[in-house]
Amino acid sequence: MSQTTSLGIGNGVDILIFDEGFEAGLNLNLSINYSINQLMEIEFRPGVSIASNFNGFYFGGYLKIFPIETPIYLIIGLKLHGNVGGGGNSTKIRDDLYMLPTLGIGYKIKVQKTFLSFELSYQKPFPNGLTYSIIADQYYYSDDFNGVIGLNIGFAWEL
Repeated sequence: MSQTTSLGIGNGVDILIFDEGFEAGLNLNLSINYSINQLMEIEFRPGVSIASNFNGFYFGGYLKIFPIETPIYLIIGLKLHGNVGGGGNSTKIRDDLYMLPTLGIGYKIKVQKTFLSFELSYQKPFPNGLTYSIIADQYYYSDDFNGVIGLNIGFAWEL
């Protein structure tokens, strides 16, 4: 495989992991991929996340490693998510920039100049507090946001 560039779109489900349970959300993204060689590919992925506590725009940068000559690959990267805050009288959602280091695995199918990929990833959020309570005019952040499991499907076309 020579060096190639592709553009794509993606859609996925994010499962947000909290101390008290889970929350599901959606993400929509564009992708720009550059294949360095047969073993590595770089991807840039801007998009938007939609969940009741985790809304906002994000930008991810990922390295995809194809360790053996199969369509299975490893994903290593970093996602930056600008969360849009809000909330009621006693509990608020944090309005902050989150860094989410990402590890995952994917499967890529190529038909002529079209790609279909399926990915499963885990992202660890920093900071890990997503909500806070207001008690006696003091803000208390909960360290309740433990991670995100992402299930994504992407379509890309080689340029």
